[in-house]
Amino acid sequence: MPAKLESRLPQISKQVHQALASTTKRAAEDTTRRLHLAMDDQKHGRIYGAHQASAPGEPPASESGKLEGSIKVEPQGDTDHVVYSDDPKAEWLELGTDHIEPRPMWGPVSEIVRSELPQIAREEFEKRVK
Repeated sequence: MPAKLESRLPQISKQVHQALASTTKRAAEDTTRRLHLAMDDQKHGRIYGAHQASAPGEPPASESGKLEGSIKVEPQGDTDHVVYSDDPKAEWLELGTDHIEPRPMWGPVSEIVRSELPQIAREEFEKRVK
């Protein structure tokens, strides 16, 4: 009896989908971790009592933990993840205001993670697509 050939395309498609979801999740988690680390770096701004503020151009300093606690990761659909802050101060600090010079961290951290994304994807695809 002749051998029956079947396409592995449905199985491979499922594996690719899983690898993509895992890639975006890892990138989102890495973004969150790096945002927290950026706030913990040494700062060079004014000193207010025991707190040293960030200088313009530096990521914001951690003061109360509220900004760090506002950073969240949520899945969007089957494969995407979004990192955001629900604290309005995050946008004020990132972009600056009439009274606050920018303390960027989202842009710089996003660029770092974007540069690492091909490696993250390669690792996830090698693990899952067989």
